[in-house]
Amino acid sequence: MRIPLMPLNSVLYPWMPLVLSVYEERYLRMLEEVLRGPQFFGTALIAEGREVGGPAVPHAVGTEVIIARAWPVEDGSWRVVGIGRHRFRVLSMVTQEPYPVAEVDYAGLGESCEEEVSEELLARVRRLFEEHLELLLILLGQPGMTPSIPEDAARLSYMVAAHLGTGTLERQRLLEIPGARERLETEVGLLRQDLARLRLFAAATPSRPERADLN
Repeated sequence: MRIPLMPLNSVLYPWMPLVLSVYEERYLRMLEEVLRGPQFFGTALIAEGREVGGPAVPHAVGTEVIIARAWPVEDGSWRVVGIGRHRFRVLSMVTQEPYPVAEVDYAGLGESCEEEVSEELLARVRRLFEEHLELLLILLGQPGMTPSIPEDAARLSYMVAAHLGTGTLERQRLLEIPGARERLETEVGLLRQDLARLRLFAAATPSRPERADLN
């Protein structure tokens, strides 16, 4: 299957949101045609090249984006809000003109509903992730605003991946893991590393002084 492809300096996971500012001419043309037709395009982390300008070589696995909303901005660019859907494997780049198009394959990258993930593993990841989110929100000054955590193993694995403070290559590695069980097992160690870092930050962050009672 051939799809329009936008190589990025970031990794998108299925079910996770994406917000883009599109201003380069080739991607504005791509967006125009996509909005008239399939309402989706592909994204993939750049392996070689740049996000803006000449052609970029994508990593092997990317994620489809369903466009939820797109609107023009006064400076001539467009804002795009989308949601990640299916993963795909990039087989080859078909063309770079007028915008990048890739030959992709979805086989073997779907999330199997029959894959067994133990309740023990799910509970361990949820417990670590809840503490991870709690610390993140405290550091951001928004305690008590913890979002809903998915029950589904695949969705949970991608939500955890999206919130980890890892580098882009590690994020890409998580995207390329075939199934939720292996991804969750990998994330246990990554969550523990992240939690150690967040606990240090939280301990070093002075608490806000309480407001004086002026009455």
